Amino acid sequence: MHYLYLIESEKYDRYYIGQTSYLQNRVQRHNENRCKYTRGKGPWELVGFKTFLTRSEAVKEENRLKKTKNKEYIYFKSEKNIQ
Repeated sequence: MHYLYLIESEKYDRYYIGQTSYLQNRVQRHNENRCKYTRGKGPWELVGFKTFLTRSEAVKEENRLKKTKNKEYIYFKSEKNIQ
C-alpha cells in the first residue's frame, strides 16, 4: 500500500504534498525536521491522504497535484478522500 498525503503548517500558512508507504512515520519525520523541504516550517498536521496499490500511481497523482497551484482544489481533493 502506498499513500499520497497532504500536510499543513498553520503557523506558517504552508502545505506540502508527498507520497510514502509509511504514512505515520513520514508525518513524524516532517515534525522532527528530518525532511529537507519542510524543515523549520512546522508543526505539521496531516490534512488528508489517498491510498494507492503502487508507488507509481501515487507519484503520478503527486505530480499532477503539485502542478495544480490552487490550494483550495488540492484541499478539496485530499479531504474528500480522507480514510
